[in-house]
Amino acid sequence: MTLLNLLTISVGGVLAQNLVFTHLLGTPAFLRDTKDIKVALKHGIAVGCFIPFFSILAYIFDRLVFTPLSLGYMRTFLFAILLCGGMKICEAMLKTRFPALYERFGISFDEVCFSSVFLGAMLICVSSGYSFFGAFFFGVFSGAGYILASVVFAAVRENLEYTACPKWLEGTPVLFITLGLIALAFMGFSGIKFI
Repeated sequence: MTLLNLLTISVGGVLAQNLVFTHLLGTPAFLRDTKDIKVALKHGIAVGCFIPFFSILAYIFDRLVFTPLSLGYMRTFLFAILLCGGMKICEAMLKTRFPALYERFGISFDEVCFSSVFLGAMLICVSSGYSFFGAFFFGVFSGAGYILASVVFAAVRENLEYTACPKWLEGTPVLFITLGLIALAFMGFSGIKFI
């Protein structure tokens, strides 16, 4: 994998192929936890830290187990099982070895486990055919993109409270319109070409 490919994966993970704004993954938790910038940052870091782990896990299991055993048709189901098991193991390790960090995250691992962000990242990583380093870079920069999306949307959302809008647009409608406009802005980065 060349440096140019890694640069493309990096910029794509943060901007052009942002998991929230481009693929609309994990939006229920994203919308729930972006009311305040501090909460959004904490949620973004909690989710963003696990995306590289599950991207690499997806690469390893796909190359060493699913492809040799011809289980490609069950990939989504097997990744969902792998995701639940991996999240439970991570939760148990954090609880026992790093209890302060576990309390600091302040999230429910059961809710995070069923977030479509991780399953989507695993499937995108495998379907794109990344190498091990490509999967790692994709996970790291997709996690960074998730953190960026959380903080940007929380900041915009805080400003929406002080914005005058028609009565029929207040609340959820203006929230989805704003989310769509930010998604269009992020998708504008998909035309970037590195020579």
